[in-house]
Order: sequence, then structure tokens, then C-alpha cells
Amino acid sequence: MDINANKHIKLFIDDSDDMEKMAKCCYALASTDRIRILKGIMYYPKSISTLSNETGIPISTVSRYAQDLAEAGLISITYQPGIKGHTKFCAQETLSCNFVFDAQLFSRPDYGQREFVTEMPIGMFSSCTVTPPCGMLGAVEPLAIKDNPAAFFSPQRMNAECIWFNTGMLGYTFPVPAEFMHERTMQSLSFSFEVCSEANNYNVNWPSDITVLINGVEVLTFTSPGDFGGTRGKFTPSYWPVTCTQYGLLKKIEITPLGTSLDGVSVSSEHTLDSLGIRGSGTVRFELGIKESAVHRGGINLFGKNFGDFNQAIIMTIK
Repeated sequence: MDINANKHIKLFIDDSDDMEKMAKCCYALASTDRIRILKGIMYYPKSISTLSNETGIPISTVSRYAQDLAEAGLISITYQPGIKGHTKFCAQETLSCNFVFDAQLFSRPDYGQREFVTEMPIGMFSSCTVTPPCGMLGAVEPLAIKDNPAAFFSPQRMNAECIWFNTGMLGYTFPVPAEFMHERTMQSLSFSFEVCSEANNYNVNWPSDITVLINGVEVLTFTSPGDFGGTRGKFTPSYWPVTCTQYGLLKKIEITPLGTSLDGVSVSSEHTLDSLGIRGSGTVRFELGIKESAVHRGGINLFGKNFGDFNQAIIMTIK
């Protein structure tokens, strides 16, 4: 069963845990009187006696029907002090209940082997807090190289293929397909990207601590050993001098039910798909950058599909 933040329930017929819940919902809604009670609290909570007066249903019956609706998860029941003891109030708990009759969702042969892959251009960030030195390069010309953070909000940023800055964060919002929002379907979430430090021109011995956040949670920090140049990157455009930054390292972060790994090596069991609130959400927020408190505050270069050594931007993969 899925229940999202907006109180919409989704029940799956091929999920054994959902069968009892389905039966309770069907039973609760199999009576027009119970439906009338549910309709009566659409806009605000009401007491059992008020519902009885409005529907003409005896109080004892309303109380019993309300319990049926509550067991189905469709309403909630609370008690408030009254003149003659406590008064029972009913309130709407669910805005919709969706039954999924796709029996192939979890039982088909390729279950557990499906994946969703999306590539986010590095200029399509949804949030930006950076400090100079900073700039952006496109595939055919520079876009902003005058250390002006305000230029990061220019529409031209969509064409960025290399972005660099000293400290701060870039944030990206990725979509999650509906079929992966159920808790049983998502087995892993990963992000891969090309990155390096940011030095004047380039310096292969220039460490920088790069921090990654997912859904607002700091999942890990890794140290880039340097800023790489001197040899043209495989996809770096010819207009950019070889004496400046040319390429980075390909990094991959993966989140599973067991924890977090970097380049295939486990780094934490604390941050999992559940603890990061990834399941059940329609989007995932990915952020990376340099913290002001970083031990090695050596800046960052982030590479797109047409810059550096790897023909990709930021790739998110869900399995």
C-alpha cells in the first residue's frame, strides 16, 4: 500500500499485504448509509450526534458505521471533552482510494530487472548558490566567465557544458515514474556525473571536498584529487585552451535499501531508500557542491555531455 503526503491511497491486488485493506475498503463502501456518513464529513469534522441528525441514521448505527470506515482508513475518529463526558468526532482521512488490478506489476518475469534512466543537462539546475570564481562554458562558446554568480540565472545556462565555482551548491530535481513509487518496486537509485576540483588554469594536485545531498540529506563527501588539464578532454571543444581545465573523474553514487555506496564501495548504512524518503515521492532532489566548512575547499568543475572525457551529463538510474 502507498499513502502519499496528500492522503491518496493506492492498493495493489497482487500485494498480499494490501488484500485485507482492499476487503475492508470494499466492505466500508458497500453500504449507502456508510457512504452518506463519509460524504457528510467532506468539508469538516462532525460529531456522531450531528451525523445522526443530518442523515436520520440512529446514533448507535452511525457509531458502528464510523468504526467500519475508520478500520478501512477512510476516516479518523477522535474524542473531545463534552458536557456529558467525551464526544466522538469523525474526520475525513483519505482523499482518494485507488485499486490497481494490474496483476503483472510484481509477478511478471522482468520484475526486478526494469530500470528508468534519465539524463539531466548540467545547466538545468533548479537551485543555485555559488561563489566566485565561477563561470559556465557551452559547446561552441563561453556563456559566463566573468565570475558573476548572477549570470547563472541567465536562460543561456540551459546550454552549459562545463560549470565551475568556488563554494556553494547546485540543485537538480529529477522525476520518478509512477511505477517506481511503490515501496516494492524501487531497488536502487544512482547518480553518475563527471567532476573535478577547480584551480587557476589547472592543477592535478588540488584536492577539493565535494559534498552530495539527496532530498536535502547530506549523504556523503568525497575528495577530488585535482583539476585536470594539459591534455584535451575527449569531448572538450577545440575553442577551450588546453592549458585550462579539460576533464574530470566519473563518479557514481548509489542508494539501496541497505545503504549508500560510492563507485561501488559502501560508505554508509545510515542513508537508505527509506531514510531519504525516496519511495512514494514523485521527484528526487540531487545537490552537489562545496561547503564553506570543507577541509579542502578547492572548488568544483561539473562537466556535461559535450565537455570532458565522458559523453554524459548527470544521469539518474532507478532499478
